[in-house]
Amino acid sequence: MVEENYNKESGFDQKAFLQIRLHDNLSKLDELNFNLALAKPIQQLGFYSCQFNILASVLSTIHSKLKKEEKEQANKLRVEISNLIVNTPKPFEGLNARGKTVWFFNIPSNLSEKLTEFRFLLEDLMDKHGFNPSKENAGVSIAKQ
Repeated sequence: MVEENYNKESGFDQKAFLQIRLHDNLSKLDELNFNLALAKPIQQLGFYSCQFNILASVLSTIHSKLKKEEKEQANKLRVEISNLIVNTPKPFEGLNARGKTVWFFNIPSNLSEKLTEFRFLLEDLMDKHGFNPSKENAGVSIAKQ
């Protein structure tokens, strides 16, 4: 008779999964930044919205590890950016001074800067809470702890 051992540890490592998820999100964000430079002006708000959604996903991934003050700081910036995007008038078609049909749009001048600030904050928090390999301990990451 074979004895079953039900006390085996799972092969699933959530820490490694979180690092992969964060890496994938930040890679997508870098790709969006590159593509934004090539985008037509009318498409830019959509790109900014996608960047915001990716950063919100990064925040969701690390949120449980943050201290109360860090959560408040990140959430305050998240809400501020969300409001900027939601309250941006949608592009509309109209006539310019020469009577030619053109698209009009008005992206808040500080939206790009706020998204960059949000990313830097999240990256600092990821460093602080061990989601990124330490520069002092090269090769050590949350997945190896």
